[in-house]
Amino acid sequence: MGTTPSNPKENFIRDVSCPDWEINLSSASLNAAAAEFPNLDVVAYQGLIAKLGVRVKSQLTAHHSTYDFVDVMHEVIFREAGFKGNTKDYFDPNNNHINQVIDRKTGSPVALSILYMEIARTAGAFVDGISLRKHFIPPSTASLPSDLAATGKNNLHPGHMAVVGASCLFNSMSKLLSQLCTEEGSRAPDLCS
Repeated sequence: MGTTPSNPKENFIRDVSCPDWEINLSSASLNAAAAEFPNLDVVAYQGLIAKLGVRVKSQLTAHHSTYDFVDVMHEVIFREAGFKGNTKDYFDPNNNHINQVIDRKTGSPVALSILYMEIARTAGAFVDGISLRKHFIPPSTASLPSDLAATGKNNLHPGHMAVVGASCLFNSMSKLLSQLCTEEGSRAPDLCS
């Protein structure tokens, strides 16, 4: 079985105290969620993400194209596993806790992007994130963007995108959680101070 973090804030800070390209998004996201869910088993959830990556990798041929990779990612994540954007309750704070996204199979574009990027990493591909005006999405390794809230439909214009790193992802998620908690009258966990 996995382990529960003894101090989620310290674990999160350790996870993000390195260059963007070295940040393990699943570990950092899960340690951030552990501040809200003290009994969260970070290692067990990382195992669930890894299993999805193994499923993707097992369905790829030895000489697959980027298009094949994107097709298999979408097949595994959206069709087989059933992940989707939460269009019914977009502002639910649980849409941003990666453990809740995995359990409920629904989340915000930022959380789904983290999941997508980590599944891709486990499958052997590096996927950058793209920041849009009010969204964050992962493109494929050939800059084929995927609108995760619409379960994989490519309806974005390349001129409106900017490639960003992992720290931008956590900054976006932190701002959204703080805003949602303020509207709810509760307080978001303070991981960065």
